[in-house]
Amino acid sequence: QPVWPHALSLVLGALLCQRQRTVCSCLRAVGLGQGVDFSKYHHVLNRSRWSCFLASRILLGLLLAGFVPSRHAATVGIDATLERRNGKRIQAKGRYHDAARSQGQAVVTAWGLQWLCLMLIVPVPWSARPWALPFMTLLMPSQKANEAKGKTHKTSVDWAIQALKCLRRWQPTRDFIVLADGGFASFDLLRTCCRQRLSLIARLRIDARLYEFPPEPTPGKRDPKPKKGKLIPYFPTLAQQEQHDWKPVTLPWYQTGEQTLRWLSGTALMHKTKQDPIPVRWVLVQIVGKKNPHAFFTNDLDRDPVQLLIEYMKRWSAEICQA
Repeated sequence: QPVWPHALSLVLGALLCQRQRTVCSCLRAVGLGQGVDFSKYHHVLNRSRWSCFLASRILLGLLLAGFVPSRHAATVGIDATLERRNGKRIQAKGRYHDAARSQGQAVVTAWGLQWLCLMLIVPVPWSARPWALPFMTLLMPSQKANEAKGKTHKTSVDWAIQALKCLRRWQPTRDFIVLADGGFASFDLLRTCCRQRLSLIARLRIDARLYEFPPEPTPGKRDPKPKKGKLIPYFPTLAQQEQHDWKPVTLPWYQTGEQTLRWLSGTALMHKTKQDPIPVRWVLVQIVGKKNPHAFFTNDLDRDPVQLLIEYMKRWSAEICQA
């Protein structure tokens, strides 16, 4: 109970602070810069007497109650973000790809901490775009830092799987739609979403290997039943074939108003060695005036392809509204 007012001051200062969100900067933002009890506010964080998972669970419950009715599915975005930090005392740091500074083929890397962020993407009445409201952040130590401590390294997909399991445990009856970029488009994450009853919409590698459904077994044949059919042609090959039933659509686009594109969709099997294949719906998109196509997939086979694209475009809010 005595710590709660200090925690509220830090939260308010983090919202108002325009510089790096250090404890001192947060206190100056709320008018406590001349106080003599700085140590009390530092102890809120460095003594680790609180549970970040419990705080995330409470925050998620408040956000769902305030923005998403119980009868509607909640949209959750998942993304990795880089906090640029460098110093001898920062043990979990690593050198990562800096997406904010990279442009085109000019790839920029930077030292820092990589965080996994889960955010609730909701419409707000004072904005034309949906907002991404973070409710959970997990530190993902680099492989070098884990090896130095003798710990097993966990990839960003492993951390995402752990976070989604917590999400389902906290909200066992709620319907969720998970939006992820191509870095999380893995078979393991897809399998977890199917087991946890989560609808996954993610970007798919343009050279992904998808398979047709296996043919019907021949009566009287005693051979093992195949789990998958023939390999579907790669998406760049499909994009160059005009005999397919491409359908045009015009969608609201980020910064450009509207964008005309054409799409092609189908169902297939995603397979991994020693694992049962999982059926997915894939959507191939060709933007008018652009050369390279884009591919998306979902484990919800009944989802309309156009609605899938509209739902995935909500993820753009994570890039500009993520705190």
